[in-house]
Amino acid sequence: MRWRPKQRTRGSLEFCRVSYLLIGFLVLAGVLVFGVDLQALEKAMASGARPENLWLILAVEVLMLILVIWSITDAARAAKRTQK
Repeated sequence: MRWRPKQRTRGSLEFCRVSYLLIGFLVLAGVLVFGVDLQALEKAMASGARPENLWLILAVEVLMLILVIWSITDAARAAKRTQK
Protein backbone atom coordinates (compact mmCIF):
# COMPACT_ATOMS: atom_id res chain seq x y z
CA MET A 1 0.00 0.00 0.00
CA ARG A 2 1.38 3.34 -1.03
CA TRP A 3 1.39 6.28 1.38
CA ARG A 4 -0.52 9.37 0.29
CA PRO A 5 -0.36 12.75 1.97
CA LYS A 6 -3.51 13.86 3.71
CA GLN A 7 -5.57 16.11 1.46
CA ARG A 8 -6.89 19.32 2.89
CA THR A 9 -10.59 19.99 2.89
CA ARG A 10 -12.16 23.24 1.75
CA GLY A 11 -12.82 24.21 5.35
CA SER A 12 -9.19 23.91 6.35
CA LEU A 13 -8.06 25.84 3.27
CA GLU A 14 -10.54 28.59 4.04
CA PHE A 15 -9.31 28.71 7.63
CA CYS A 16 -5.72 29.08 6.37
CA ARG A 17 -6.70 31.92 4.05
CA VAL A 18 -8.55 33.77 6.79
CA SER A 19 -5.74 33.30 9.28
CA TYR A 20 -3.15 34.56 6.77
CA LEU A 21 -5.35 37.58 6.06
CA LEU A 22 -5.67 38.34 9.76
CA ILE A 23 -1.94 37.94 10.37
CA GLY A 24 -1.12 40.17 7.39
CA PHE A 25 -3.56 42.83 8.50
CA LEU A 26 -2.24 42.78 12.07
CA VAL A 27 1.37 43.06 10.88
CA LEU A 28 0.51 46.04 8.68
CA ALA A 29 -1.49 47.67 11.47
CA GLY A 30 1.42 47.13 13.85
CA VAL A 31 3.81 48.78 11.40
CA LEU A 32 1.41 51.68 11.08
CA VAL A 33 0.94 52.14 14.83
CA PHE A 34 4.49 51.51 16.00
CA GLY A 35 6.33 52.91 12.98
CA VAL A 36 4.69 56.31 13.11
CA ASP A 37 5.05 58.80 15.94
CA LEU A 38 1.41 59.67 16.47
CA GLN A 39 2.12 62.73 18.64
CA ALA A 40 4.40 64.22 15.97
CA LEU A 41 1.80 63.41 13.34
CA GLU A 42 -0.91 65.17 15.34
CA LYS A 43 1.31 68.24 15.87
CA ALA A 44 2.15 68.37 12.17
CA MET A 45 -1.51 68.15 11.23
CA ALA A 46 -2.45 70.89 13.71
CA SER A 47 0.24 73.24 12.39
CA GLY A 48 -0.50 72.46 8.74
CA ALA A 49 2.99 71.12 8.08
CA ARG A 50 3.71 67.90 6.21
CA PRO A 51 4.51 64.95 8.50
CA GLU A 52 8.05 63.55 8.40
CA ASN A 53 7.23 60.00 7.41
CA LEU A 54 4.21 60.58 5.23
CA TRP A 55 5.53 58.00 2.74
CA LEU A 56 5.41 55.26 5.42
CA ILE A 57 1.84 56.11 6.36
CA LEU A 58 0.70 56.14 2.74
CA ALA A 59 2.57 52.94 1.84
CA VAL A 60 1.13 50.97 4.75
CA GLU A 61 -2.38 52.26 4.13
CA VAL A 62 -2.17 51.35 0.44
CA LEU A 63 -0.95 47.86 1.36
CA MET A 64 -3.84 47.50 3.83
CA LEU A 65 -6.28 48.57 1.12
CA ILE A 66 -4.82 46.02 -1.31
CA LEU A 67 -5.12 43.32 1.34
CA VAL A 68 -8.76 44.17 2.00
CA ILE A 69 -9.62 44.27 -1.72
CA TRP A 70 -7.88 40.92 -2.25
CA SER A 71 -9.84 39.47 0.66
CA ILE A 72 -13.16 40.63 -0.76
CA THR A 73 -12.43 39.32 -4.26
CA ASP A 74 -11.20 36.01 -2.86
CA ALA A 75 -14.39 35.63 -0.84
CA ALA A 76 -16.48 36.36 -3.93
CA ARG A 77 -14.56 33.75 -5.95
CA ALA A 78 -14.98 31.18 -3.19
CA ALA A 79 -18.70 31.88 -3.03
CA LYS A 80 -19.03 31.38 -6.80
CA ARG A 81 -17.20 28.06 -6.59
CA THR A 82 -19.49 26.73 -3.88
CA GLN A 83 -22.62 27.73 -5.83
CA LYS A 84 -21.67 25.55 -8.80
